[in-house]
Amino acid sequence: MKSAVVTKASKRTSSSSRSRSTSSRSRRRSTSTTRKEKLVPKESRAGGQKDDVKKSNDNEERQRRIDLIKDKRMKITEEGLKNLSNYEYKAGTPTILDNFMNKYYWNKVILLIPKKMAPNMITLVGLATMMLSYFCIAYYTPTFTEEAPKWTYLANAIGLFFYQTMDAIDGKQARRTGSAGPLGQLFDHGCDSISTTFVCMSVMASTAVGCGPRAMAFLMFMIVPFFLAQWE
Repeated sequence: MKSAVVTKASKRTSSSSRSRSTSSRSRRRSTSTTRKEKLVPKESRAGGQKDDVKKSNDNEERQRRIDLIKDKRMKITEEGLKNLSNYEYKAGTPTILDNFMNKYYWNKVILLIPKKMAPNMITLVGLATMMLSYFCIAYYTPTFTEEAPKWTYLANAIGLFFYQTMDAIDGKQARRTGSAGPLGQLFDHGCDSISTTFVCMSVMASTAVGCGPRAMAFLMFMIVPFFLAQWE
């Protein structure tokens, strides 16, 4: 009996010691967490909140500016879209040279172009060729007064003829593929306005006009009629 009482007492003491150890551990953990919380200063917490508020304000300001830009952008009105869908390009009266080139050259060249090729790509190829031929001669004549190698003049002539060919058949390709429209015409005339400048500068470099008032007058002599023709 005494041994049984002793074992029960030992069990009670062991269980009580275990409970005390667990409670002490929990107390240590709670004190460590409170110490960690105390280590974090209040100023840093307030600074983090201020940074969050500043970021949100910056995002709102950025979105406000984006919305303002969207509101001020040029937009095509409903009436403009309706007129754009009903627009039809009417070319001028063809000349004798137009009829001759159309019959014996352009109508034959267009058959060599695959139908998969977009009309705008033909326009871009012509513009790129004209620009490349100009840069060939501009490299040797930076002030339009130097004498360039003979092959650069030939390259300019070939580039100009190739550009004129591409400019003549891109509209035929559009009608051939059923992709003709006002936006294609706008793209074509936009590329023409760029190439007109390069054509003019190629002529000035080939004739050694220089960069003085005569060059400016010659440039205006070619660009102003083109602008007035498109404006009409």
